[in-house]
This record gives sequence, structure tokens and C-alpha cells, in this order.
Amino acid sequence: MKPLIKGRLHDNFFTDYLFFIRDEDTIYLLQSLKDVGIVEWMDKCGNCITIFKEHFSDFERKVLTPLQEYYSIQISTGSPLRIANAGKKRSSKK
Repeated sequence: MKPLIKGRLHDNFFTDYLFFIRDEDTIYLLQSLKDVGIVEWMDKCGNCITIFKEHFSDFERKVLTPLQEYYSIQISTGSPLRIANAGKKRSSKK
């Protein structure tokens, strides 16, 4: 999630308080309860969600398409599980 405030994308922001986004020393009031819900959802997910291929069409129809009416959405493709686990060593049990 990257909030767009006064035409500027904010990468380094904090969601310390419900209904507000803090960017350095400025606090912005979120515009609606829908915005509060989206910010809280994304914050709890580390600002990134993963939808597996077999569930994507349904998720896109039910969630992403309605959200795109109000928010800019960027869909990234890749292998996040492999990337997240790339540095971990697997232990072999014998």
C-alpha cells in the first residue's frame, strides 16, 4: 500500500492510529470508513497480500474489481513463497 496524498506517493508512512496516517511529522485523517478498513487490512498483512493462482479469478471478481473503482491497484506476479524462503536452510530428517 502506498497512500497518495496531495498528488504525492508516500512510501514511508505509519498507521499508528485508527482513522489516521502519519508521514514524518504530519498526520492525515482518512477520508472514509472504507479507507480505514483498507488501511487496517493492508497493515495487518504487512502491506502485501498473496492470492494463489487457483483462487485469483474469484478474488479478482469479488474484491479487486470493486476496489479498483476507488483505489489504484497494482498486481505483481512472481513466486513470493520461494523468495521468502530462499535464505532458509531445510533440515533433513533421517
